[in-house]
Amino acid sequence: MQILYSELLSYFLRRAVNSLVVLFILIGVTSSIGCVPAGSAFKRHEVPEQKGIVYIFRPYSVLGVAIRYDIYVGDQFICLMSAGAYCEIITKPGKMTILGHEFMLDAHAPNNRIHKVEVNVPAGGEVFVRNIPNSNSPHLFEVQALQALSGLAECRLVATPVALE
Repeated sequence: MQILYSELLSYFLRRAVNSLVVLFILIGVTSSIGCVPAGSAFKRHEVPEQKGIVYIFRPYSVLGVAIRYDIYVGDQFICLMSAGAYCEIITKPGKMTILGHEFMLDAHAPNNRIHKVEVNVPAGGEVFVRNIPNSNSPHLFEVQALQALSGLAECRLVATPVALE
């Protein structure tokens, strides 16, 4: 009788653990659905004469998916940056400071963490700024075109390109 009880208990515990594993997998999969922006895929544009283009992007990753950034240049709102998103700024050449106001998806308000990067936009050129929600490194930083293009391949446009003067 003791053996039967032990085997029965072991059977139910295995089933419960298997059910919990399946439940956690389903929660993980369903929580990431809809996190990738629904805009158009990345398309590199020809740079207007006497202007420059700044591409700001954040490749998709499950890590940090609940963190969003309001991206600004000065007081001008550019876009809401989330995992798998990118936005464009068409601007005159020169120095530009890009700000990222970080907030958690469930908080509905900035958490007073503001990240910034300063870039120099060349006439007729492009600048690529990567956004990563990582507490151990800068959250906004400039990257080279080759590195950026591989990350941008999976991103979707989240806002109409912004033209700054």
